[in-house]
Amino acid sequence: MSRNLSLVCFLVGGISLNANAYKEDTHAEVLTRQAANQSVLQTSTALSDLGLNSSITDGTQQFPNTSGRLRTIRELLEDGARFEDSGLRFLQHFYNPNNVNGEGLNIPDLPTQMSSPVWALARPGTVSGQERSYWDARQSLFDALTKPLAAEREAAFGETFQFLGQVVHHLQDMAQPQHVRNDVHCDQPFPCKLLRAFAPSLYESWTNTNRGSLPTDSSGYNITGSAFTSTFNSPRRFWNTEPPGLNSPVVGMGIAEFTNRNFVSAGTNFDRPGIFPSPVRDESTRLDRDIRDLCTNANPPCPNANLVGPITFYGNPVKDNFTGITEFNQFASSLSIFDADLRNVVGPPRLFTLNRFNFSRAHSFLIPRAVAYSAGMINYFFRGKIDLVPDADSPGTFLIKNLSSEAMTGTFELYYDYDDAGTVNNRQFLTSWDRSIPANDQRNIGAIPDPTNPAPKNPGEYMLVFKGNMGQETEAQFGIGAVVGKFVSNSVLIFAETSSDAEGLNLFIPEHLAQKFLLNPGAISVQVGDEILPPMFVTRPCSPPELPCVRLRSISGGGSAGLEVTENNAFVVFQFGTPIFFGNTPEDLRLIPRETLCAGSIRGTSLFVNVLNDPPSFQVRFFFEGKVLFEFVLSLSAADRSVVLTNAKGVRLTDVNCRVSIQ
Repeated sequence: MSRNLSLVCFLVGGISLNANAYKEDTHAEVLTRQAANQSVLQTSTALSDLGLNSSITDGTQQFPNTSGRLRTIRELLEDGARFEDSGLRFLQHFYNPNNVNGEGLNIPDLPTQMSSPVWALARPGTVSGQERSYWDARQSLFDALTKPLAAEREAAFGETFQFLGQVVHHLQDMAQPQHVRNDVHCDQPFPCKLLRAFAPSLYESWTNTNRGSLPTDSSGYNITGSAFTSTFNSPRRFWNTEPPGLNSPVVGMGIAEFTNRNFVSAGTNFDRPGIFPSPVRDESTRLDRDIRDLCTNANPPCPNANLVGPITFYGNPVKDNFTGITEFNQFASSLSIFDADLRNVVGPPRLFTLNRFNFSRAHSFLIPRAVAYSAGMINYFFRGKIDLVPDADSPGTFLIKNLSSEAMTGTFELYYDYDDAGTVNNRQFLTSWDRSIPANDQRNIGAIPDPTNPAPKNPGEYMLVFKGNMGQETEAQFGIGAVVGKFVSNSVLIFAETSSDAEGLNLFIPEHLAQKFLLNPGAISVQVGDEILPPMFVTRPCSPPELPCVRLRSISGGGSAGLEVTENNAFVVFQFGTPIFFGNTPEDLRLIPRETLCAGSIRGTSLFVNVLNDPPSFQVRFFFEGKVLFEFVLSLSAADRSVVLTNAKGVRLTDVNCRVSIQ
């Protein structure tokens, strides 16, 4: 929490104090950015399930923050991390897990403040001034999926990601020892000195100055593994897994418990025993080091390489109750350079201080965990996964699938989009079902009514939205409960131009459609140019042997078309004739560098079309059982010979794509 701590004016006669946690730049540019990069928003279908087809850094997919500025998804998370310190919000960024009441900031001349977890997880409308909590983000996500107007949904998406950034800011503050040890820090000469409260946070200043070299690798924490997700299975448990009290830091696994137990702070150092049970000074851990040795290869370099003399360090064990690993921090604290002189005058106790070497060693423990817990909270928020698919055992009906590891009990609502004369991409409620579906199970919901008034923009495309109880998120506790969305589409996804002799496109085809194609190839016909080709038929097997598939073809005097269908949309990337990457989902495209993907030869489910006389552009329509499944006008870019699709219906691009665009 890096922000001026302005105490309420009537309490201090109109005078302000300043308290700091991690600076805004550290929160946004380092901790939140790295957390976003390591979260499911970057590595899974979380965004595409919400109907968002671009990455978290794609400037073509932006939403407004609460200041009205258009931002990418990652920038919105970073904005939230910055904005959380605005106004007097930072007063609620403290939490003492040792206190049986789980208190927030508690200092003289100021009423005890609301604790960080209570503030960040406040139910909407229950806390004055708090309109950007975890549960506000939940409501915003529901609005982003269901509001009638596109502009309303875009604004709600902006709030969702910004508010979530404000929540993870709190977890990052819990990785700053002063914020879990009731250690206020004031950094303005006036009026801090007047109030005898001048105590700048050197830890945060040094951290922010050197934020470009902070250790952000959180790979030691497997945040997607079952051990992590089963331990941190509610929002509150990211702070503390044990009830507040003396036992909480001893056995708890939350980030506040870890930091409180293992690290001293400027105001709760080893020379102030008894404030907290741990860590404690142990004379056997004393270590004398020459500052010249410490500065050799120091990162960042020591500003004065000519300093000489010893620094005396004291250490303590750092125990992680989640991983079960205990490491030794030999640089937990340092004797002050004034210690010897003061001991000669006044005798014991010793005088301790914290310096850059203490901060750097603390970073090696705290920064990776700040990133891991932040990414884990983002993953938790988007953990739900559902789907709507035809029921093969009951033709004409559909299944709702709960693909999550927690039961869902609540309402499943179905929406679709339509255009009218004045606006586009309006969203219309169609129907809903109240269901309880166990984890990794499904329920038949019967037939889906045809959307007719208004007519859908893209027939077969829906937004399925769940709201209700899922795991520890319940309507009884938090109002709307959990929210999960799934963009349901029969659309064909295009991800590359095949670079073959005929014009070809690499595709992902919905599996139920692919099965229908193979069972009834004669029901497929393709229009190329002005001619509708004869029905397709199965021809010779596909090659290469690494990718077995079924090949369909249609040919006439005016052109030809071919469709290669691989099992489960499998594809292979070849480099110089050698297969180097296998995949079968749009998310797999993110696992290979784009330059490698696009420089190679890609084989997979593909559509090939060829027209006599090679016109610069021509119409393509794909029919199945007499209906147009998708269509577009295909042309080649004069600049780079990539494929350009216009007037496209029923097809979309994956967020990672090569040599193809839709305009």
